Amino acid sequence: MIRRKDIQRTLIENTLRLHLHRYDSDSDRVLRRLIDIGTSVSKTPGQSAIFKKISSLFNDSNSLYYPALKKEFDNVNRDHFVHFCTNLGYLSWKRGPKELSDYNKTSAKKLSWLQESEVSIENIKDIDCNSLDKSISSFNQKGVYAFNYKIKDESVAESFISLLIPVINTYKDSDFMIILPDLILDDETIDQLSLIPNLLISIAWGADNSDAMSEILSEKKILYSFHYYYGKDDASPDGYTILEDVFDSLSQQNTSLVFMLPAKGLTDKEKASVHKKILRYRSGSYYPLLITDYYFDVERINKLIYSQ
Repeated sequence: MIRRKDIQRTLIENTLRLHLHRYDSDSDRVLRRLIDIGTSVSKTPGQSAIFKKISSLFNDSNSLYYPALKKEFDNVNRDHFVHFCTNLGYLSWKRGPKELSDYNKTSAKKLSWLQESEVSIENIKDIDCNSLDKSISSFNQKGVYAFNYKIKDESVAESFISLLIPVINTYKDSDFMIILPDLILDDETIDQLSLIPNLLISIAWGADNSDAMSEILSEKKILYSFHYYYGKDDASPDGYTILEDVFDSLSQQNTSLVFMLPAKGLTDKEKASVHKKILRYRSGSYYPLLITDYYFDVERINKLIYSQ
């Protein structure tokens, strides 16, 4: 039996796709309309705060968020991009928060709206399709619809992805992000990934194989991002100049998506210092990039969910 909420999610995605038919003739207007639709589906104060913040980034017609978002629509599979964003907006930030808030009220340990896992040589032997399926299903029941898998070791990347792909195809109403180590995936894996609408691949900025992987993912129109590990130098007074160079280089790439991740060993004060710098460069006035400060942004949304 199809639930009413599932029907609503499908209607939202179909409406977004309908507007996309006019994208090539009037991209800015269509992008503005897509943002407005996202804002209109929010109801609770927590949900509204998330969508209104996103919407405000596009209030200035000269904002570089327009060319940043346009780059994604021009370089990735548009249907996949819309599907991924609908999952994120409706399930992770609208429907999920209500379910997750109810769960967290009765649980000793609060769950995040984004579930994170590490995959390494040490734990790959304990992972199979069945364990992945059970884990994702359990989190869905609690209101979690977004999953991030960080693959630490190159040697286990292909084997883990081969396990994850059939599971992802079972949970197309959830979003999945894979943070890759420095490697080039084989052609067969790339072809399979290109068929998945609810997946984002993240590759390391400045790694040996990052340019080659970027070119491959772009050619297959796979949604992808770069991730950059910021450290103590970025937290220093010279950090503005360092980040300026990084963002300037990233703005020349075929994706506008950037995830800023803290390196190990940073103090909360150092993370806050980098966050302040990041806020400056994602104001919409400097570079056509969609920059996520992973540490702070995930927790900011969690706080909105917990407060419901």
